Amino acid sequence: GAVKLVCMAMYKGPKARELQETGCAVLRFLVADSEEEVPFQVTHMGGMQFVVGALDEFPDSVPIAEHGLAVLSHLGWFSPENQENMVTMGVVELALSAMQRHAQWPKVLAFACAALESIANDSKEHRKELAERGVIEPILQVMRANPEFANVQAYGCAALQSLACNSFKNRRSVMQGGAEDIVSAALDAHPNSWKLQEFGEMLFETLEQ
Repeated sequence: GAVKLVCMAMYKGPKARELQETGCAVLRFLVADSEEEVPFQVTHMGGMQFVVGALDEFPDSVPIAEHGLAVLSHLGWFSPENQENMVTMGVVELALSAMQRHAQWPKVLAFACAALESIANDSKEHRKELAERGVIEPILQVMRANPEFANVQAYGCAALQSLACNSFKNRRSVMQGGAEDIVSAALDAHPNSWKLQEFGEMLFETLEQ
């Protein structure tokens, strides 16, 4: 199938920039809005390792950062095992690095937040570990710097909500970072972004717990 062909190509050409960019883009297309079978195939075929390898090999590539982090966010949502593997493979560091290196590319920033959210989602251990690694402030920073981009705000809210959920310490850090003002302004600025409206309200409900 398509997943096998893409993964084999990425495996055979780890130093080929255009091939890796195309591979990440195709994997993103395949896993987006797909049934569970496709994320399972991507995971089983080593797709996560190949995407992480591409991010590590070509840190300056905007397409790899955007598409690769999008793929990883989908795979993290797929299973707790994938979440654990993403932490072990250094995805937290890669996402934070991409936020700094590609600060002018809102799609990269949005998917970096999404990747962090997918690791923290429904995981007490990862929630604690990510907060200790200092991910809360960089998320707030990209939200402050990109008020005009709804997806940055939406995935930023989602990441903060997953980090703050069932954690008094993390909730306090999010609130002290000024999240409430940032999110209130974002909700007012983007009334037609259902994703932002949903994630923003979820974050507010979590902060009020």
